[in-house]
Amino acid sequence: SRAAWESPDSSGAEGATAPESLRPKDRAASFIIWKEAGPPGPVRRRGYALRQSRQMGQTRTLVAFCCPARLRSLPMSAPVFLRQPHLASEFQHRHIGPSPHETAEMLSAVGASSLEELMAQTLPASIRQREPLDVGPALSETDALLRMRAIASRNQVMTSLIGQGYHGTHLPLVIQRNILENPAWYTAYTPYQPEISQGRLEALLNFQTMICELTGLDVANASLLDEATAAAEAMAVAQRSVKTKLSAFFVDADCHPQTIALLRTRAEPLGWTVIVGDPERDLEPKQVFGALFQYPGSLGALRDYRAVIASVKAAGAIAIVAADPLALTLLTPPGELGADMAIGSTQRFG
Repeated sequence: SRAAWESPDSSGAEGATAPESLRPKDRAASFIIWKEAGPPGPVRRRGYALRQSRQMGQTRTLVAFCCPARLRSLPMSAPVFLRQPHLASEFQHRHIGPSPHETAEMLSAVGASSLEELMAQTLPASIRQREPLDVGPALSETDALLRMRAIASRNQVMTSLIGQGYHGTHLPLVIQRNILENPAWYTAYTPYQPEISQGRLEALLNFQTMICELTGLDVANASLLDEATAAAEAMAVAQRSVKTKLSAFFVDADCHPQTIALLRTRAEPLGWTVIVGDPERDLEPKQVFGALFQYPGSLGALRDYRAVIASVKAAGAIAIVAADPLALTLLTPPGELGADMAIGSTQRFG
C-alpha cells in the first residue's frame, strides 16, 4: 500500500491531498531507508521502504509497506504498557487527594512512615476522633451515582410560593440550545489559543444587549453574583458619583429582605446609614445620596415611581430601581421612569 503526504504549503485543502507516485524527475533525489521489521500481515509486494524526496524546498514522502517471510519471522519488540501502576484506579482515590505514589513521596519528605503517624505528630490527641466515622465502605463511581439518584428520588417537588425574588422558571429548549448552549460561542477556536474567549465575549454581548433593551438604559455590565450584591454595588457607585457629602441611603421597604440585609452589611463598615421606609412618606431626597426602589415590590405591589424618582434626581441624588427582568417584558422600563441605574437577577429566566 502507498500513502503520500505533501508539504503544508502545497495546494489543496488540509487533509484532502490524494496519494500520488513520485515523478521521474523526483526519483533521482530520493533515498531509501530500510527498516528491520515490517508491519504485521501479508503484503503482496516485496521490500519495506521509506522513500523521501526533497525538491525546491518542498518535502514529499512516499511510504511503501511490505513484509517478506524472512522479516515476519523476526521477534517482535516487548509490548508497551501505558498504564502506570502507581496511579490510583479506584473512584474515591481518583477524586479525593493525591495518588498512593504521591502520598508515599510526601510522607518520605516530612519523615513520617504513614498518614496515621503524620496525624499523630500534627494534631493533639485530645481533639482527634477516637473512632472512625460510621459512613460505610467506599462506593464505586457507578454505585455512587445510583445512590445519589435513589436519595434524590425521595424529594417531593412542590409549587414554590416563597416569592421575594425566588421564582420557579420554565426555560424553553430552543432558547437553551440555541442561546445558552450554542457551541459556536465556546468551540470556535482551539483551547490553547487565547481567542477562545471570543465566544464568551459574544455571549456576554448578547446578554448585555438584552439587558439594555429591557431596562431602557444605555450601558449594561456582565455581571455580578445576584440581585442583593448588585444593589450593594449600585449603592457604592451612587455614593462615589454624587457631589454631596451625605452618608445616608434610602431603601424601599418593599425591597426583598435579603437585599436590605446585604445593604446594611455593606454600609456598616463604610459608615453609611441605610434608611428603610415607604418612598412616598419616609423619603427625604435632600438627606440621602441615593435611593433604591423595588419594581414590582417584594409583595407584588406595582407602583409608578416617576414622581419619586424625579424628586430624588432634583436633589442631586441617584435613583436606582431593582427590577424583575421578566416583568420588564411588559412593564415600563426603568430608564423611561427616569432611573439612573437598574439592577436585577436574570435567574428569573431560568
